[in-house]
Amino acid sequence: MPGIKNQVTANGMPPATGALGMLKALAHLTRPLFLAGGIIAYSIGALLARYEGFIIDLPLYIAGQMAVTSIQLMGHYANEYWDVEYDRPNRNRTFLTGGSGVLPEGALQRRAALRASLLCALTALLLMAYLTLIFRIGAIPLILFAAGMAGTWLYSAPPLSLEKTGYGELSVALTLSLILPLLSYVLQAGRISMSAIFVSAPLVPMAWAMIAIFDYPDLQSDLETGKMTFLARLGCKRTTKIIAAALFCSYALLIPLLLVGLFTTALLATLTLPAALLTIVSLRRVTNGSKSYGSLVMLALVTFSATAILEALGLFISA
Repeated sequence: MPGIKNQVTANGMPPATGALGMLKALAHLTRPLFLAGGIIAYSIGALLARYEGFIIDLPLYIAGQMAVTSIQLMGHYANEYWDVEYDRPNRNRTFLTGGSGVLPEGALQRRAALRASLLCALTALLLMAYLTLIFRIGAIPLILFAAGMAGTWLYSAPPLSLEKTGYGELSVALTLSLILPLLSYVLQAGRISMSAIFVSAPLVPMAWAMIAIFDYPDLQSDLETGKMTFLARLGCKRTTKIIAAALFCSYALLIPLLLVGLFTTALLATLTLPAALLTIVSLRRVTNGSKSYGSLVMLALVTFSATAILEALGLFISA
C-alpha cells in the first residue's frame, strides 16, 4: 500500500494530513460565499419589522442568524457528502457549481463532511432551544425553523433527495427567499403579516431561476449519473423559457409592494432588471452551445443578490 507522501489528489495536491491540513481542506469545502445569501435574506425580515416601527432586539437577531447559518452549513456539508458521486465526473465545475471538489479529489475523507453536517445540525438545534428558553419565541418561529431545516437536509439527503426529483430548486428558493425573511420578521414582530409576504415574494422566483441556472454547467454529469434535476428532466430549451418567465415574474411581484407603501424598496429592486436581461441573453447562448458557464453563473448570482440587497436597502431607507 503506497505511503501517504506518494498520494495526490486530482489537482495534484496531497490529501489533507494533520490538523492544519484538515482545517484548510474543510475551509475549501465550506465555500463561505454561499452563506451570504442567507445573511441578506434574513436581514430583510428584520428591516421590514424596523420599518413598521418595531425596535430590533439585537441579541435575538444575532442568535437567530447563528441558527440560520448553522442550518445553511448543515445543508452545504450534507450536499457535498451525498453528491460526491455526481460531482466526481463533472468537467464544467465553476466557483459556485459542481461542488467544491474536495471530496471527489480525495483531499478530505467523505465522512468528514457528514460529521461536519451533523455537528452543524446539533448546533442549530441547541440555538433553537436557546431561543425558546431565553427569548420565548413561540410556535411560529419554531415551525419556520423546522421547515427550513427539513427542506435544507432533504434537498440532497435520503429519503427524498429533492435535488433528484426536479423539486430541489423550488425547495431552496422557498427556504432562502420566503422562510428566512418571514422567520426574521416574526422573531422581531411576533406575528406574520401580508407585508412580509409581499416583500419576500419577488425573491422566490428569482432564487428559483438562479438555482436552476446553477444546474447548467452540471447538466452533462447529472445526466451521466442519473441526477434528474429540473433541467435534466425538461431539457435546456424548455427550462430556459421557464427561467426567463420566472425572472419577469419577479419584477411583476414588486408591484404589490406599492400597496403597502414600500415605493422606495420596489423602485430600487427594479434597478437589477438590466442584469436579469443579460442573464437571459447569456442563458440563451449557453442553450445554443456556448460554454460560458462562469459568466452565466455570475450573472444569475449578481441578479438575485443585488435585488435582495436593494430590497434591504430600500427598507432601511424607508424606515
